[in-house]
Amino acid sequence: MSTVEQPFADETHQAMTTDLPESSGRPEVSLIVAVTDWRAEARELFEQYSEQLEPRVSSFEFIFVIDGVQGDEGLIQDLKDLKATHADQVGVIRFKQAFGESVAIAAGMEAARGELLVTVPQYIQIDPQEIHQILDGLKNGESDMIVSCRSPRVDALLNRLQSTLFNFLMKRLTRTTFSDLNCNFRGMTRKVIDEIPIHGDLYRFLPVMALRHGFRVDEVKVRHVREWGKMGFFGFGVYTRRVFDILVLVFITKFTKKPLRFFGVIGSFFMLIGLVICGWLSVEKVFYDESLRDRPLLILGVALFVLGVQTISIGLVGEIVIFTSGRNIKDYQIDRVQGGDEEDA
Repeated sequence: MSTVEQPFADETHQAMTTDLPESSGRPEVSLIVAVTDWRAEARELFEQYSEQLEPRVSSFEFIFVIDGVQGDEGLIQDLKDLKATHADQVGVIRFKQAFGESVAIAAGMEAARGELLVTVPQYIQIDPQEIHQILDGLKNGESDMIVSCRSPRVDALLNRLQSTLFNFLMKRLTRTTFSDLNCNFRGMTRKVIDEIPIHGDLYRFLPVMALRHGFRVDEVKVRHVREWGKMGFFGFGVYTRRVFDILVLVFITKFTKKPLRFFGVIGSFFMLIGLVICGWLSVEKVFYDESLRDRPLLILGVALFVLGVQTISIGLVGEIVIFTSGRNIKDYQIDRVQGGDEEDA
């Protein structure tokens, strides 16, 4: 199996090994599988999804991205066998160390050649027959992206409760209707991924970002077969990262072109508290002759006021940046242009 060493442009600037499909043509569908566990069912995925795809698409390819998985001899052997028998349909990208599922998906999509892209879990989590719902919505032009909602859920009750709470919070913060953002079984047109960069753990929120950019995103219910992963509560670090991801998402989707509204509210809050503190101390000094010499509260009030001014200044700088580069920012998609007797998509 021939391999090519090439640099991968992410934050760590590490190398990855690639062995892409040998076919020179462009496939109709590309399936991207981010492999983060040595138990990944590469052979089963290829066989079962191929059985569903062969009758209805002209060509397809699988891109397996191995995210620095250790103890994966059996997995690697399966991929070698698949590559040997289906060289024009199977590609493998292997990271020398783990960078995370988001980086793996980004690398897979960059290497994929299909016009329709489908991300697939690394094991048979969803009934493979459900891929027809994904392809139907994309091929008839009604949607730019299709996301899935596992129904009925078969994982542990506590996990379902946590997922429900997470998705409820996302609905309220982003004003969307997605019911299962944790499900990685999704399909999209190439235009979506070309215009929306994936970084950090934002792959989980790609549907929200696609809506923000004006794409048509629909959700379908899919049959949940089984679930891997930890049952019960996750570590404190996991919840902390999720909170930060949500904060980043809210800022990106709501305040990217209006930074002053975000920083202005925060800065005004600090300034108001600082003014109240300083005002109260001034009243005590003027009317009650209270000394301000040993009053740490005065330092706090002044510090909060200055912090508020600086925070608002950050928003103003952001507005200047947006104003000067705003003509290069497009957060809408044109469905069709109508003029005279012609209608162009």
